[in-house]
Amino acid sequence: MRLFTFLLCFSVCVGTLIADTSSGGKTISTIKIEISGPPTVGESYVKQNLQIQEGDHYKTSSIDKSIRNLMETGSISDVKVFKDPVASKNDDVALVFKVVTKPRIEEIRFNGNNELSDKKLLKSITAKVGELYDEAKVKSDIIILERLYLEKGFWNSGVSYQVLRGADDPDKKILSFFIEENELRKIRRILFSGNIALDEGELLDAMETAPWRFWRFWSKGQNIYHAY
Repeated sequence: MRLFTFLLCFSVCVGTLIADTSSGGKTISTIKIEISGPPTVGESYVKQNLQIQEGDHYKTSSIDKSIRNLMETGSISDVKVFKDPVASKNDDVALVFKVVTKPRIEEIRFNGNNELSDKKLLKSITAKVGELYDEAKVKSDIIILERLYLEKGFWNSGVSYQVLRGADDPDKKILSFFIEENELRKIRRILFSGNIALDEGELLDAMETAPWRFWRFWSKGQNIYHAY
């Protein structure tokens, strides 16, 4: 009797869990797309990247996959999904996808770069004029610029950025980098102590560091020597 009771309870609990995750076997009646932000994508583009369509059984796992798909396109900065309480019925679920699009980059500016030209910096970064603005890519570009200045010998340089509304098109953005170069430092002389087996020239060749350069990449540019 106890075994029967346990099996009955287990069966009911599992059935309840499945019913909850599938919203009681309800069907998706309508899918409404609301887009805010610059007109970089349309409603058809959003629907093409969904894992659901009208008439499908409602499952939260399919909703999650749809959100991931939209974010992975790189064209969208945010997605939220809601149930429309007015349009939803007992056996049907009406869904609303609220999508925020990414703007395009109208212009890239550099401020404070006296030693390195705009052309040199622009060539080094991954963000490009006309492409969609991506905050993660911009933060990666900051690291690229700081490493570039380190390689050139600017030991305490810093890079920040600001995103401004486009001058010609308010739906676009101006990406403005602010660079603090600080002092350029060079190694005038490298001294070795206790080197009996190898002479100074052999050690310098092994280091691949020239006395006139403060920083220099070691083998294949994978590591940077830091002076303290």
